[in-house]
Amino acid sequence: MSKINEIQNKIHELNGGEFQKMMDVYFSKTINGEVYSIGSVIGNNNTKTGTPDTLIKSAESKYIFIEYTVQKSNLYKKFEDDLEKCLDESKTNIPLNEIEKIICCCTGRLSTEEISKLTAKVSNYNIRLELLTVDAISFKIFDFPSIASDFLNITLDTEQILDIDDFVKVYNRGKLATTLNTTLYARDSEIDLIIESVNRNQITILSGKPGVGKTRLALECIRRFKETNLEYEIKCLRNNGQNLYSDLKLHFSNPGKYLLFIDDVNQLTQLNLILDYLGLEEEGIEFKLIVSVREYAERKILDKISKLNIHLIKIDILQDKDIETLCKEEYDIKNHLYIERICKISKGNARLAIMACETAIRENTLESIGNVTELVEEYYKGIKTDFESELENNGLLRTAAIYSFLTVVNLKDDENLILMAQLASSEKIDFLRMTEKLHSMEILDIYEGEVAKVSDQILSTYIFYLAIFDKNLLRYSELIETYFPKLKNRIIENLNGVFSYYYQNENYELIKEEIIKVYQDLKEKSDDKLEDFLYTFWFALEVETLVYIQEKIDQLPKEEDNQINYDISKQTSSRSEILSTLSNFGQTKYYNESLELIMNYLQKKPTEFSSVYSVLTQAFGFKEISERQNFIIQKDLMNLLIIYYDQEKSIVFEMLLIKLIDYYLKFSHHITEMSDRKTFKFYDITLECTPDVLEIREIAWSKLNDLYNQNGEEVSRVLFGFGSQGSGKINKDILIQDIKFISKLIESLTEVTLKESIIFNRINDFLLKQDLELESYLRDKLSSEKYKVYKILAQDTFRPNYRERVLEKKQMLVDMAKGFDTQEFNVVFQILDSIVDNDIFHNEINPIFNSFGTLLENAKEDLMVNIIRTYISRDYHVNLYPIPIINKLRSTIDDNDIVMLLSENKFYGQSYWIYCFLRVISEEKPNLDNLNKIYDYFNEDQIEMTGYLIDLDFLKSYLEIDEDVFVNVTKSTLRHKDITIQRTLSNLFNPFSEINKELFFLFRNNLNTLKSAYLKLLEIDSNIDEELLILKQFIDFDINIIEHFLEQTLKSQNKTLRDIDLSFIWEGDNWQLILDRVISLIFNQSKSNFYDTVSIITNLLLGPKEEVTIERRDSWLREKISLWSFDEENITLLFYAIASFNKENKAKYIVHLLESNDSFDLFCKIPLSPPFFSWSGSEVPVLEEKIELLKLIDKSLTGIKLLRHKRWIQANIEGYKERIKKVKIKEYMEDY
Repeated sequence: MSKINEIQNKIHELNGGEFQKMMDVYFSKTINGEVYSIGSVIGNNNTKTGTPDTLIKSAESKYIFIEYTVQKSNLYKKFEDDLEKCLDESKTNIPLNEIEKIICCCTGRLSTEEISKLTAKVSNYNIRLELLTVDAISFKIFDFPSIASDFLNITLDTEQILDIDDFVKVYNRGKLATTLNTTLYARDSEIDLIIESVNRNQITILSGKPGVGKTRLALECIRRFKETNLEYEIKCLRNNGQNLYSDLKLHFSNPGKYLLFIDDVNQLTQLNLILDYLGLEEEGIEFKLIVSVREYAERKILDKISKLNIHLIKIDILQDKDIETLCKEEYDIKNHLYIERICKISKGNARLAIMACETAIRENTLESIGNVTELVEEYYKGIKTDFESELENNGLLRTAAIYSFLTVVNLKDDENLILMAQLASSEKIDFLRMTEKLHSMEILDIYEGEVAKVSDQILSTYIFYLAIFDKNLLRYSELIETYFPKLKNRIIENLNGVFSYYYQNENYELIKEEIIKVYQDLKEKSDDKLEDFLYTFWFALEVETLVYIQEKIDQLPKEEDNQINYDISKQTSSRSEILSTLSNFGQTKYYNESLELIMNYLQKKPTEFSSVYSVLTQAFGFKEISERQNFIIQKDLMNLLIIYYDQEKSIVFEMLLIKLIDYYLKFSHHITEMSDRKTFKFYDITLECTPDVLEIREIAWSKLNDLYNQNGEEVSRVLFGFGSQGSGKINKDILIQDIKFISKLIESLTEVTLKESIIFNRINDFLLKQDLELESYLRDKLSSEKYKVYKILAQDTFRPNYRERVLEKKQMLVDMAKGFDTQEFNVVFQILDSIVDNDIFHNEINPIFNSFGTLLENAKEDLMVNIIRTYISRDYHVNLYPIPIINKLRSTIDDNDIVMLLSENKFYGQSYWIYCFLRVISEEKPNLDNLNKIYDYFNEDQIEMTGYLIDLDFLKSYLEIDEDVFVNVTKSTLRHKDITIQRTLSNLFNPFSEINKELFFLFRNNLNTLKSAYLKLLEIDSNIDEELLILKQFIDFDINIIEHFLEQTLKSQNKTLRDIDLSFIWEGDNWQLILDRVISLIFNQSKSNFYDTVSIITNLLLGPKEEVTIERRDSWLREKISLWSFDEENITLLFYAIASFNKENKAKYIVHLLESNDSFDLFCKIPLSPPFFSWSGSEVPVLEEKIELLKLIDKSLTGIKLLRHKRWIQANIEGYKERIKKVKIKEYMEDY
């Protein structure tokens, strides 16, 4: 029976009160207004007399009347009477002009004539009438699975995708959940930020610790978002572990705008199914997500969705004043002792605060909220009582604790169940009986009878605490011995959860004792797991771990240090186990020992320089807690590194010291802090001016001063970047102290170079922004004439009023050039020398050389030749645009002298300068002599091709002299190196270039040369005609080009063949001729190039979008399928391409094949999926799609000849169903 039929039958069974309540709930969800159930009796399913039965006051202050009946006969008469009453103002006390609509709902049917007559009765009153019979109501209820479930006891989905109110109801009805019905406090700024993010982004992520109120905040935001975005349909997802594929199709298949809230997205194993909906804009589906994620799982979620349009918002814990407001306003708790206690134990955690408030209200004793342990125990005291009331209470609690430890359990995994039963000291059958008991107590959730997990996170932690710490029913060592290292991550996750709520010294010591016990056993056995064990449980085995690492380092061979990359800008998260483990000691009493071992490790492994730097700055660098520790760790690190440097005097430790000083001299730091292995914390700290900070900076500056003479280049890099580390805040008092050290460094300079002037003036510019500056005598020392010229050349124009600044700078340069003599230009060349020779100035090279170009364009004419000659002799490897300079030269010397000047010596960009010269003279004198010079230029292979791409458009000037000028230049170019060909001819095939518009006209006398150039460029750069625009035009002139193109493409090593789309062929008049040639060539290549062949055919077949081209494709496919029906090789290849079609088309063409050849063997070989088929996320929708395809094929097969085919289809469907079950179990078991 279909679900619609089932809904109709159930509606027929409803009495009047049940029907009205169901429909009132429906209208409350679909009409924006206040619902008054006048004819419904509160507390039962009876009805009472009223007109109308239900009244809705809409948001526009209009009224909607609703009448209900469950009569099966005389429906017309019933509704006729109801309408008369509704239109009688004396009965309703509502003016007719305020009635927007009357809705009549029934569980029976009306005829067309009856509907027309009823509609006519209200038409004169400007009131709309809506008649909903059982048929219409059934379809409407089908769209609301929660209504079908609550009122009809029909399951339409897995009850995971819900309306807001249903989500809250489902969330709250769990007896172990904290309520979502509280008022939201102290979140106004977050609400504004979140709503803005939802408007701007595809995905908004709310990240925070468990219990901070992410779910409640998200619900508030989506409600407010809906108020201003009525076109959006709002849904919430509460994961219960079942597959989402069908639910998503049910709720989000129709075009529209949707906002979906996913609670605890880190627990969702099928996220990719949902992400697919973000790419359906072309189908009219606009999809947005707002998700909550627990902080420890944030990075994993970000990795999954990093390529999408996302915005991450951190949700912090509440302040004590906010908790106080919650206590007073939400729970009417005014006693300051209660409030202080709740603030103390909740520590800003909204969930714990609510639990504490509810416990305090219920028990009315201060002792009931004594601490977290007592609070959670009191909150779950019913659960504890349930355990203690059972005869086998110890066994039941042990069982629950094991489930808590494992998080998720596959109940079909007999091997693991036996292990769990042994840990619970029971037989497997008794263990499963206790599992069912826990399920009936709502402590365990069991999905599809195969997967079990504890229903609530805090409860899970509490149960584990009870069993391990409170009652000592399980030895932690037994859990480790059983599941380490297989479930290492879950073990650590479990410890994190326990200690986040129940960290007490005696609990920690108990765990530590158990870990040591396992360690001793492994050590005695020399177990292979020993190293992994130490790296995992280092916190309980600190000394043993450090000793082990020391021995490992001692055994490492020393690397050569000549291949070290000192670039720390691209730090990798990949570190050796040794470094990763040592980084954990940053906040322990053994941090000094760990630092020494890191230094020893670097001595042996200098190639891991970047990783060592990363560990030192992230694990031992500045943190939120550093100030409270008097920055002792940072001081000790600096002093230890100086000791190692003084002892080693190696470049490795010198570079590390300089990089670390650079880090220490920053004013603020963005911290990504990891604690409890999976909990990430992001925050910014600004250093305050404390004696300890000043002491650290004094050490750093003093050492930097010493190092200036040792490694001036690297120290200069530090100084050049001083003060430019992002947009963090700066403590001015610290900067004042820094000035003393900077001044001392400047004073020590006997002679200030241009490089030093640039660096220290840059620092002074930074000081000026903080309303500070260097002493005047220091500024004078740094301000040379050369620096003043540099300042103008390097002036930044990328600021407000950009155009005005550009014009001002240009005028300044023009004025300078007019006043410059040889001496001043020599200063300019000295500046250029300094800039080019120092890579710290690499960002300034282009603007300075652009300024230099302006100087040359405006220099005195009598200086031009010498200036150019000097420029050539310097051979700067920088691109300068020569055309304006050449124009200036032409006003000074004749063209022959220019040629001689440019040819005297080899220099960077020489060929491009000569090209520019030829281009300039062509604009003025397009004569035969110049044309011959051009031919000579292109006949000579250029040794060095630099500068911009060659633009051949200037050759148009010579068309009257030689109409084949483009052909001749192209022929000459094709004889040269690939780089020359690419730089010279690429612009011919640029669809945005002027020359491309006339391309085929310019080569009309020799299209073969154009074809040779096109194919050669394809060989060099396979993306030269990415959109195949040139190919499309070529086919009109030379149909053979398509074959040459394919031959070239198929042998190319660079082209991504899956991107080649030849579907434009369907659009041409001679499409059949071209298509047959293409297919013939491609099929011949299939054995040697199978995957590429299938890719090209697939794109070809998928391309048609217009009705005409789709019809051509269909007729062609049917013809070829019939023609090749007995050619297994060709038909298989064709169906590999067809396999990318939708399931309806795939089924259609398979059935067409069977009409020509019903061979069972061939049928079994027909591919149903592409050869390079893959998917992301869950495999379930892929398998369900295959089942749907097979059902479509099966539906079309009739006759005894095809019985074997049908049996094969049925067997595969069952196989896929079995696979789906296995995949679901696997996905449920994914370890988060």
